[in-house]
Amino acid sequence: MVTRASSHMVVPRYPTPMGYISLSELDQIQPHRHSGVLVYLYKLTLKDTNFTEIIKNSLSLILVHHYRRTGQLRRIKDFAPTEAVMRDLYPNIDYDSPIETWSLLIVQVIVQVTRFSCGGLCLVVKASHVVLDGWALCKLICSWAKLAQGECLGKVQIPLHDRTCLLSCREPKGLKFRASSFDHRPFKAPPLLLGCSDNQAAEINKETSLAILKFTKEQVQQLKRKASENSNGDKKLAEGRPCITYEAVAAHIWRCACMARRNDSHQPTAMRFIANIRSRLNPKLPSNYAGNGIFQMWTEVCLSEDIIRNPLSFATNKIREALENLTDEYVRSAMDFMANLENVDRLRRDGSPMGIPTDDGKAFVIPSASDDGSAIVILRLQTKCIEAFRKLCYEGIPLLPEDPADQSCKPQA
Repeated sequence: MVTRASSHMVVPRYPTPMGYISLSELDQIQPHRHSGVLVYLYKLTLKDTNFTEIIKNSLSLILVHHYRRTGQLRRIKDFAPTEAVMRDLYPNIDYDSPIETWSLLIVQVIVQVTRFSCGGLCLVVKASHVVLDGWALCKLICSWAKLAQGECLGKVQIPLHDRTCLLSCREPKGLKFRASSFDHRPFKAPPLLLGCSDNQAAEINKETSLAILKFTKEQVQQLKRKASENSNGDKKLAEGRPCITYEAVAAHIWRCACMARRNDSHQPTAMRFIANIRSRLNPKLPSNYAGNGIFQMWTEVCLSEDIIRNPLSFATNKIREALENLTDEYVRSAMDFMANLENVDRLRRDGSPMGIPTDDGKAFVIPSASDDGSAIVILRLQTKCIEAFRKLCYEGIPLLPEDPADQSCKPQA
């Protein structure tokens, strides 16, 4: 049980610019929920330090630069836009209230010296995904931490709020938007389950469970080797850039999920993922760009039996092809496509309000905190499939003989 001792409204220390700022198309298709959730746990070293005051004072300073986070969303006339243990740590947001009343950045600080065996501080940050993505949120947190430690911010840490660098390449005002030669698969619905006319209806009564799995550095390396070989052991991905960790791990998860679900062999399947486009645009987005710089992509639709029967490199190549198609021209064409719509509600991504997967088949692949090349997978899957999925995930990638005592690769509930 968490007891909230006090609540504070923190505003920028100094006056900040007023007025409106237009959101880019990439901002407007983000989930309206505050899906960016970061939880930080700190060990206290100075017993008498008033951490609440330090956090309040440094937050008021960082908000001078991130003043756009202190505003509200506003609709314009031609645009219509986990768990019980953790729930007490999160600020409550009434999403049924008017959108203009939502705070864009919500910070909650909880000091629980008596609750932690070693003493400590818990900091939870929830930020509106409409105005920034995870990359920008992490930049904000790092800048805030510098100020809290009494340091000054450099030029690269001063956020750029101007969205003009993401303006789509449109024709002059009054003319039609450019016709696109792209299919824009990312804006289409996922493949339907065989025998179903509506995936959403099929999901309503489906019981799901959460799985958290750890892949050691050695296991990740084995997956990357498997993802680069065809059935004969030849290096299928030898040409071009090496296989990256995300491609190998995501392909492995996709393949194991297809096997665990025991779907019809002719069940269409595809994988959707979110990619950082900051370095894919020409010119690249500035490193201090504080808006959304992410784009969702779908792989090519294929059959479940193709993913299962082919080597891991088959699924890996599907992911790689989708990534390589995410070019400057493609993204700007997609933004034109969005700008030409009167309403983008149907394009808006679904968010995970608590920072964990909430839908069947949704997963997060993240590097482990040890930063040693290992990876963590957090995935939600049907309860009836979860045990088979865990077993399949580790088949064929056991720990290396020289590390028999390491149990970190075992699935964690």
